[in-house]
Amino acid sequence: MATLNQLASKIANHLNRPFDHELKERIKDSYRFYRAERIRQSIEKSGIDDTLKVSYAVDLELVDVADDCVLTVGCSMLKSVNKVVKPIRYKTDEPFTFVGTLDGTPFIYSDISSINYMKYLPNIGKAIYYYYENDYIIVKGNTKIERIRIQCVLSNIETMIDLCNSTNGCWDDDMEYPLPDDLIESITTEILRKYSAIYIKDKEIPINEESTTTT
Repeated sequence: MATLNQLASKIANHLNRPFDHELKERIKDSYRFYRAERIRQSIEKSGIDDTLKVSYAVDLELVDVADDCVLTVGCSMLKSVNKVVKPIRYKTDEPFTFVGTLDGTPFIYSDISSINYMKYLPNIGKAIYYYYENDYIIVKGNTKIERIRIQCVLSNIETMIDLCNSTNGCWDDDMEYPLPDDLIESITTEILRKYSAIYIKDKEIPINEESTTTT
């Protein structure tokens, strides 16, 4: 599987602009855009492919009730120390495929309008539940957990660089681009057509497997 830098360089080479750094950056932006679009289409058609899910750890802190109480009752709660990476948008009631403990115990999702009533529901009142607001995760029902695990399909995989640490690892454009080969191929074809119309006149750009993928 190719890296984003390799994909951008191959297209720039096809356009006879191998040293055009600005063009390569625009090509990489196009891959990011089409990646999100094609993944969203694929999810809505066939569901979430497990290969697209990314899991990472998030630190929590106990929120100062006086400063951050957005609830009317039971204001003691945990909140992610930093904003979490945005999940991709698609038709779903839950923005993440998993939020829970590091050892795999899931929390129950609630939206902000329902969070006050969760504690009164049968078989849920004593559970740990969470909601997602302003890019933060807020956890209710436990004030002792220090770190949780989140799993989702990321809107932009490169935002993982903001979570770079010994637990989550890092991401950059020299790592394999996390997309199935068929999606990389179709996206590459689309980008080649887009930029060949701009940079090459009256000349067809050959599009084949050898020119768009690496071994």
